[in-house]
Amino acid sequence: MQTKITQRAIAKLESTGSVQFIRDSDLQGFGIKVTAKGKASYFVEGRIKGGRTVRKAIGSVDHIALDQAKTDAKGMLYRLSKGIDISKERTTPAPLPVEPDTLQDALDKYLLTRVSLRETTVNDYKKVFANCFPELLHIPIEDISKETVAAKHRELTKQGKSTAYVNKAMRTLKAVFNSTDLTRNPVTQFYKSSGVTTKPTARHRYLSAHEISEIVQLTRRDKEAIPYPNVNRDFADLLMFYLLTGCRLNEALGLRKSDYNHREDTLTFRDTKSGRDHTIPCTGWIKRITQRYATSDDDSTLFPFTYSTYRHQFDIHRKILGFHEPWTTHDLRRTFAEHCQLIGVDHHVISACLNHAPVGVTSRSYLGGGLAKKHMLSEVYGQLQRQYSAYVMGLPEAKYAPEDDLATLVDEMYSEH
Repeated sequence: MQTKITQRAIAKLESTGSVQFIRDSDLQGFGIKVTAKGKASYFVEGRIKGGRTVRKAIGSVDHIALDQAKTDAKGMLYRLSKGIDISKERTTPAPLPVEPDTLQDALDKYLLTRVSLRETTVNDYKKVFANCFPELLHIPIEDISKETVAAKHRELTKQGKSTAYVNKAMRTLKAVFNSTDLTRNPVTQFYKSSGVTTKPTARHRYLSAHEISEIVQLTRRDKEAIPYPNVNRDFADLLMFYLLTGCRLNEALGLRKSDYNHREDTLTFRDTKSGRDHTIPCTGWIKRITQRYATSDDDSTLFPFTYSTYRHQFDIHRKILGFHEPWTTHDLRRTFAEHCQLIGVDHHVISACLNHAPVGVTSRSYLGGGLAKKHMLSEVYGQLQRQYSAYVMGLPEAKYAPEDDLATLVDEMYSEH
C-alpha cells in the first residue's frame, strides 16, 4: 500500500489481523510496518548499489517523531546508495560525532554558537538553506566538494535568481563551512578556481523628486486625492514613513504602539542594527502618520504588517507606481540620506539620523543622550519635509530656503476631510 505518510494518517492506523506495509509516496524507500496486533514502526528499504534489497527498522511511531524518522531514513538511503548494507549496521546508537556530520548539523551548530545573531538573521539563514540547498542538508559535509558548489551556483543562476541573491547564498554557505573544523572550504575553493566573487555589488539607487512626489500622492486622503486602484492606504503611509525617517525595513515593522511617547511626541526604535535605541522626534508628517496608528493603549505593532504581508503589499505598490527603474525598501533609506545631503545636512548629522553605530570613545560613551539629538533631528526632519513638499508642488531638485512655508500648505492638502 502506498500513500502519503502524515501525522493524521498515522493516527488512523488500525489492526487488520495481518501485517501491513505502508510505503510513503513522497519519500521513496520510507514506510511504516503495522503488525497483526496493531503495533506500528517506521522502516526504510532499498537496493544496495549493485546488490540485493534490504529493509531496516527505524523505531516505533510512538517513540520517534515523523520528521525525525524521515531524517534518519534519508541518511540510511544515502548510505544504501553508497553500497553500504544498513541491515548489518549495529542497532545501538553510535556516539555523537565531535564535529557535525551533515550540512544540517553544521548549520544547527553555527546558529547555536553564534549567540549574537538576531532572530531575523537566524531566520534568514534558515530560509536561504531551505530555498537554495535543501538536497545538500543531509549529505555529510566531507562529501560536499567545490564541484558540488559549482553545480549549485549554475543551478541557482539558471533558475533566474539574481546575482546578488546567489552571492548571498554562497556567502551564507561559506560562513557555515568556516565554522567547522574542515581543513578546506569548498565554497572558497570554488571561488578561487572560478574567479567569481561573493562580494555584494554596491547599490546607488535612490528616488528622484518625481518618484518621491508619486509616493506622497498615494498617501493623500483628501477629497481631491487621485483614486489609485488597489492602493492600501496603511501601506502607503508606511512607505512615506520610510522616506521621512530613513529607518530600516524591520525597524519600522518592529515598532509597537507603546514606543510612541504621547507626552514628549517621540518614537523609539528599540531593536536596531547598531544595538542602541534610536529615539526620534515626531514632527510634521511623521507625527501625523504616527498618531494615526498609535490610537490605542495596547502593545500591538504600530503598523499592521508582518514581514510576509509587507512583501506582498510592496510588490503590489511597486507595480502601481510603475517607476522606470526597479527599487527596494532600502532604497528609501538611501533616498532619505541623498536628499538630506542635497539640502546641506552634514554627513555626521545624516549618520545620526540613520542611527549608524557611533565611532570614537566620545561618541560611544558620552554622547548617547537625546537632548542635542532630538533638537538636531527636528531641524533635519523639518528641512527634509519642506524639500519633499517642493517636489509635490512640481518644483525641481534644488535646495529651498527654510522660510518657504511649503510644508504647511502640503500638510493641509493631505489631511483627511
